[in-house]
Amino acid sequence: QDREVIRVLLECLLGETAYNPYYAALAGRLCAANHNHKFTLQYAMWDHFKQLDQMEVRRMANLASFLAAAVGQFFLSLAVLKVVDFNQLSSRGVFFYRAFLETLLLSVPSETLDTICSRVATGANLSALRDSLLFFLRVHMAPSKKKKGA
Repeated sequence: QDREVIRVLLECLLGETAYNPYYAALAGRLCAANHNHKFTLQYAMWDHFKQLDQMEVRRMANLASFLAAAVGQFFLSLAVLKVVDFNQLSSRGVFFYRAFLETLLLSVPSETLDTICSRVATGANLSALRDSLLFFLRVHMAPSKKKKGA
């Protein structure tokens, strides 16, 4: 029954026409009250990551905003991305992870970003995630270089 609460919360979040931060606040409270909710949320996010190619853009945008809030409020770690192969993303996957990272980077204070990143930077078994994130940031989020004379 505990697992269904998180899944219903996510389905309601995804069904909204625009992102509603209430769902992140509720998920944060649930995760703080019961550690099992945090694991369920992580597994549910992984399930949604696998379905990005079939997901409507509105649902992806809502999920990206929710994930940014979850990471920014520390009830999920950036390590939730460890299952993502950033080298093999479809265009929809690039859209989702770019929306997530842009929202995260623009919505949390720099001190919070330092904490979020340092947790991944110092994680002993997270070197593959660090490398993948750096690759994604360089390839998909770095400013494009204009050719001279163009």
